[in-house]
Amino acid sequence: MTRKAFYANNTRILCWGIGFGLMVGVLVGASLH
Repeated sequence: MTRKAFYANNTRILCWGIGFGLMVGVLVGASLH
């Protein structure tokens, strides 16, 4: 695995994590209000 591929994979995982976190946050916020 090359360094470039490693960073590309990490970036994709990070984007997924942020997107998922925001979605969960919105759902939780909507259910609380």
